[in-house]
Amino acid sequence: MRNANAPQLVTAEVLAEVLDVPTWFVNMLFKTGRLPGYRLSARRVRFDVGECMEALRARPAESSQARVGHQVVAVASNDVVRVTPACEGR
Repeated sequence: MRNANAPQLVTAEVLAEVLDVPTWFVNMLFKTGRLPGYRLSARRVRFDVGECMEALRARPAESSQARVGHQVVAVASNDVVRVTPACEGR
């Protein structure tokens, strides 16, 4: 029987889908210490979605940015924001 208070742990792929960002971005945030996670083995990490959302809300947007293709992805307050660069379309 499951404990109702136990955290729901998900893979980086699932968390990336929830946040609408690439999986590599989730892994980069974890590796740089900006996203909490649970290392189960040398290659397996699981994330508590609630803990990750709290950690991202607590960080200023400028410290959680990465360039993804032709867009800048910034994690700000409660949302993941996509901003198109001004030079696009030239």
